Amino acid sequence: MPIRARWVLTTKWGVPKGKADALLREFLEQQPRVEHVGADRETLVRAFALAGELGHDVHGTFLLALALDHGIEGLLTTDVGLRGPCARTGLVHDNPMPASVLRKFSGVRTR
Repeated sequence: MPIRARWVLTTKWGVPKGKADALLREFLEQQPRVEHVGADRETLVRAFALAGELGHDVHGTFLLALALDHGIEGLLTTDVGLRGPCARTGLVHDNPMPASVLRKFSGVRTR
């Protein structure tokens, strides 16, 4: 979700908000693999059920529920913590961040 990416870019990495917004807009306009879908009540109920089943926070399982509800094969995310939950739900976890960049962050595992 670009909102989370914007938060990471601006608060964790110090990227100016205008530049972060421009980067994310460019990504959204040029990334053919990104599918935009909406949530409904059933998606939210599924997200909470998955959180309990998988022992993962509902913010992450919301993304899983969206993908599952819309027949999407996987998630494009830098959240390495979703690797296991994706695998357990049959979704592909695609992390576009190079392993060399991920290694710079303490406690972060690469794909």
